Amino acid sequence: MTDLGTLGGANSFATAVSGDTVVGYSDTATAGVQDAFAYDLRTGTMIDLGTFGGNTQSTAVAVSGEIVCGYASNGNVPNHAWAYNLGTRTATVLPTLGGPSATAIGVNQEGVIVGNAELSVGLGHAAAWTPSS
Repeated sequence: MTDLGTLGGANSFATAVSGDTVVGYSDTATAGVQDAFAYDLRTGTMIDLGTFGGNTQSTAVAVSGEIVCGYASNGNVPNHAWAYNLGTRTATVLPTLGGPSATAIGVNQEGVIVGNAELSVGLGHAAAWTPSS
């Protein structure tokens, strides 16, 4: 068993693994802040993926190749779906379907991300984000 550690806080949770990459979320040294992370099993390195726009918590829930996805919120603002490219170290907030929130929960080998996005009328619909959208 390997202890993956934390991002400076008390607790961390792994949520998914693909190849040598584990993703999840961890408390940080700042009270009340939880950041998504990616952990490289080969190097023993944990990367803090941030909170995506000043939110107080983010969660990584899926990984495939270099693409990690998840969601971020601060309790007062609806979820923001996001994708993170480990190769380029760049993050993208994914669009909604006209409403205020979206949640990404899975990604395949082609980089297609799936989850839920809210319509302008407040209903949530299943959604798929392609690498070009």
